[in-house]
Amino acid sequence: MRSLGFDWFFLLLLFVLAVSVEAVLRALAPGRFERPRSRWIARALIMVGAITVLAIESASRSRAPAGGGVYRVPIAVIRSTAVALWVSSVLVTLWHLVAEIVGRTARAVRGFREPAEPAVAEPVPPPSKSPEDASTQQIDRRSALVRVVDTAIITGVSGAVGYGLVKGRSDFRVREIEVRLPKLPRALDGYTIVQLTDLHVGVFAGPDDFRPMLDRTRALRPDAIVLTGDLVDRHPRHVPDALRMFASLSARDGVFAVLGNHDYYTDYRAVLRALERANVRALVNEHTIIRPEDGGGFVLAGVDDVWAPRVAPGRAMDLRRALVGAPREAARVLLAHNPKVFSTAHNAVDLQLSGHTHGGQINPASLASLALEYVSGTYRSAHGTLFVSNGFGYTGAPVRLAAPPEIAKIVLVAG
Repeated sequence: MRSLGFDWFFLLLLFVLAVSVEAVLRALAPGRFERPRSRWIARALIMVGAITVLAIESASRSRAPAGGGVYRVPIAVIRSTAVALWVSSVLVTLWHLVAEIVGRTARAVRGFREPAEPAVAEPVPPPSKSPEDASTQQIDRRSALVRVVDTAIITGVSGAVGYGLVKGRSDFRVREIEVRLPKLPRALDGYTIVQLTDLHVGVFAGPDDFRPMLDRTRALRPDAIVLTGDLVDRHPRHVPDALRMFASLSARDGVFAVLGNHDYYTDYRAVLRALERANVRALVNEHTIIRPEDGGGFVLAGVDDVWAPRVAPGRAMDLRRALVGAPREAARVLLAHNPKVFSTAHNAVDLQLSGHTHGGQINPASLASLALEYVSGTYRSAHGTLFVSNGFGYTGAPVRLAAPPEIAKIVLVAG
């Protein structure tokens, strides 16, 4: 059932999409929905469209190669349109609510300010326009204003999503940060780690998509490369492409990885096997010592994903186990896919590298910060530092807005 994509979550998304389409159509052509026959015809067409979307999504999930092949464009259009419709419907609904509240408030104020009728009314000439006509004109003006704002909202959202779809991948960057670690040996001052995260090898991320990223990673000549989860998007058939990409990575002290929630959706065993075959060391609730010959080196630890128990009972994040035997006098760097681990790990490690959030992926005005504690960039506590990378791939729609894909270059500075 899940292999065909018919899961309850996806069906819920289709329902939300259908409701969003109707909300947008009501905003653009309200007259069409005043007649019952037209309303039900429109709803029937929306249902046919939803079923078509379901069929294309199902086919792509079960057949599309890494990179998408012939499915890439239609799936990209469908998912991007769905995002635009959903956001537009939410904003239009909020705008209608505000307009209704403002309208009612204005009418109440006018009614309060109108003077009481005089006891004896003098004859007055008939008005050129009846109060009903004036009220109708006012309603018409208000409806026209509401419709203009509706159109502006829908056009603006569609344009922004379209920009994020076309330019989202090409705007990728290298983000460099320096992190001071008091316990880092002087011999390792300037040690460079390149972090790649949330690759989501799948329909929108195939070999051709990763070529520029791999070239830039090699050019950085890092001391170590770390992969912080969500390496494969969802389907085991994309693991061989991921394997070839992992195998092309190399660094002086090696390549290390942890798993993310999408690696569990895919098949964590297949992902772990691919990492092993590519000579990438998976740190699943364990650690290693990097350059022990240079003043004792530093600890590089990794934990399992916090969502692992939902998919694979018996597996779970275990920070204590990951650090068992790690020297207390050494600097500690932790790889954890989900940044929420920092809430419990900041007292035990000096630096945590995470992904998962995609920087909000669609994050104008940093709106994702309203829902997420850690979104993108550097966060500090009294004891440790967290860096959250935007990552490189997509989840859902292949759209990025105000959250460019990135390679993270972390330079460790001795205390």
